[in-house]
Amino acid sequence: MTSILAIIIGVLATRRITQILVDEDIFLSLREYFGIMYNYDLRKGILMEGDNKLKNFIGNVLSCHSCTSVWVSMFVVFLFYISQPVFYVITIWMVFSYLSVQLNSLEGLVKAVTNKLYK
Repeated sequence: MTSILAIIIGVLATRRITQILVDEDIFLSLREYFGIMYNYDLRKGILMEGDNKLKNFIGNVLSCHSCTSVWVSMFVVFLFYISQPVFYVITIWMVFSYLSVQLNSLEGLVKAVTNKLYK
């Protein structure tokens, strides 16, 4: 039986891995290879479809959080059933990363609100 903690860790890790693949600069060249060009005005990737159907499919997946999370969650569940020690190492690493990013965002929000209150 799967524990609630494993499910929570898996969900948070799925969120972070999806965020890295869809949004982070580290995978920008990969997304560009699959036809996703970043639109800075809209703050999102725009898919530029080509003739290669596989590249278009992967580009569609990598341009969408919901689409990417389906594939990432399949990987996370597969990892859980193949090797739980490896699952916990990778997912807890991603959960720490996710929480760090969220704390950083919260810190920026607190600073912005504080600056507005004391100006």
